[in-house]
Amino acid sequence: MERLYAASIRMHHPLTKPARHALYHRPAARNRIWIAYRNLPAPLLPVYLSAWTTITLARTVRGGGLSQTLRGMREG
Repeated sequence: MERLYAASIRMHHPLTKPARHALYHRPAARNRIWIAYRNLPAPLLPVYLSAWTTITLARTVRGGGLSQTLRGMREG
């Protein structure tokens, strides 16, 4: 099987928000916490999680999905 790299080809995808799906907020919050616990050293966990909690809550208050985000954080 031959593969060809064509740098001149342009791809255009429609701009969409991942949060348009009802199931987006819960898994995103849960997975962010799982990944932090798996990969960060213990001293950095409170700093990382508090920063992302602040950012995520600010986004969900503006864009909706607060209850699903909090549910995902509990699951994480």
